[in-house]
Amino acid sequence: MLQALVQRQQREEEARVVADQDFVQLDDLSGEGTQLLETQQQQHAQHAAALQQLSAQLQKALPIDASKEEQQAALHATEQEEQEHEAVTEEIIEKLSGNRPSIVVNGRELNPDKYVLNNPYMADNIAKLYRGLVEKLGHSNFQFQVTGGDRYIGKDGKIYSKTNDSLIPEANKYSAHVDKWGARAVDFRIKLADGSDIIPRSIVEKAVAKTLFIFDEHALPEDYKDRHYHLQLPNTKKYGGGQKKK
Repeated sequence: MLQALVQRQQREEEARVVADQDFVQLDDLSGEGTQLLETQQQQHAQHAAALQQLSAQLQKALPIDASKEEQQAALHATEQEEQEHEAVTEEIIEKLSGNRPSIVVNGRELNPDKYVLNNPYMADNIAKLYRGLVEKLGHSNFQFQVTGGDRYIGKDGKIYSKTNDSLIPEANKYSAHVDKWGARAVDFRIKLADGSDIIPRSIVEKAVAKTLFIFDEHALPEDYKDRHYHLQLPNTKKYGGGQKKK
């Protein structure tokens, strides 16, 4: 429809040009020429009216273009919605999976099993602990890695790992590992190179002194079958603790 209107407009414009030429040729005419001129003027007026009508019709046809703009706007809005949806999905996935930091010091990964450690103070202090041990021992030929991270209380009241949702039997619901209490605890394997024994507490304590970590006297290596070290951040609001336990 729009193409036909444009073609008609072109034909009307050609007719108007012819009429204008006729006006020039009739400038020196009189009598019959004047009458012819009046006739041509009437035709010119008709042409002008036709052009106005065509212009109005073209304006009515504009919704075709407006519809394209609306479609583009709708497409843009859809793309924005998709981007927002993807962002929310990524946020949900991150919350579900938790922060699994890669903690690398001198080329050594200290969290190879990617335990969830959401507390923002955790990764830096783990790195400081490792550096402190290397300094005290004078070498890095020993076993060191994270073996336990954040936990949560399930709907059944039991304690589960946030890393793989596995049940942790006989876990203390008030443990600093639990996210409700700030996810302030982390477990380590800190042993001799051959794994035959742990690095003595006297040495570990000196390395711990270079960090924010503290010992829990109710959670020492001798309290566990695998003799792992349990360390935690202070129970203050600054480090995610300080809540009243109910």
